[in-house]
Amino acid sequence: MSLIQNPHAGLTQPDTSITTRILCANDAQALRDIRLHALTHDGRYFTADRAAESARTMNQWAQACIETCDRAMFGAFAGNELVAIMGAQKFDKTTVRYGSAYVMPAFRRSSIGTKLYNMRDAWAAARGFTTAVFTIRADNQRSRDIQEKQGAVVFKIEPLRFADGSIAETMWYKKYLMP
Repeated sequence: MSLIQNPHAGLTQPDTSITTRILCANDAQALRDIRLHALTHDGRYFTADRAAESARTMNQWAQACIETCDRAMFGAFAGNELVAIMGAQKFDKTTVRYGSAYVMPAFRRSSIGTKLYNMRDAWAAARGFTTAVFTIRADNQRSRDIQEKQGAVVFKIEPLRFADGSIAETMWYKKYLMP
């Protein structure tokens, strides 16, 4: 976390200025770091395998950061630190699949997730996608509430295996995107 000096108190406090943007190849190490952090500390919310992600080369991480017409990875930064990520990838001609959503614990409940959700929706709609699909673990009520507030609806429920080895009911959501 970036720190700033408080000239009035002589104390250091978190830099609360957040910028959001699409990641690029230069963000590969930061993307690797936040993904591995997420899988280590919050693995119950991810289906990715930590060992497989750890084995990825830096070139593979750089490729994951490069925006194409079919995919993008979005990030929120506190200073130079990547503190939140979200991904989008073409599923079919009119549908985009969302994934890789994670906000570092110190930055939760600060609207960063909502900013990235809106950025991701705008990106998808601008590319002609009319529908987004994604999964949320059933016991992740906060994420479900945020997405339902933005118009997402459950269309399927099924058990999935998560990075921590658990199997849990997972909600498949569909969200219609506005052009």
